[in-house]
Amino acid sequence: MNETYCYTNQQILKTSDGSLPISDLGIQRGYGIFDFFRVHHKKALFLEDHLDRLFHSAKIMRLDECITRDRLHSIIEELISLNNLGHSGMRIIVTGGDAGDGYTIQKPSIIVTGK
Repeated sequence: MNETYCYTNQQILKTSDGSLPISDLGIQRGYGIFDFFRVHHKKALFLEDHLDRLFHSAKIMRLDECITRDRLHSIIEELISLNNLGHSGMRIIVTGGDAGDGYTIQKPSIIVTGK
């Protein structure tokens, strides 16, 4: 099976190498948001609508200082290309970050995957 790539820890890497610390609030408390969108003919469908919803939710959850819209566009385009996604789906996850105290929101973790 071909290796796939993801974005996590502020870099694109092999999906098998992607990880979050166990103290991430997404793991500890389920604190985070996600969105899923379809890819058709190597193009993300209704991407602007999905990103509007994601960034709106991130603001409500106090996770809005995590990444720029332009950077997220670039990551999505790169992953579509690297993973050769013709007809597929992608998921964006934003968590509360690595919180040693298990409570306080930190710099959000961003994960983008597609298969």
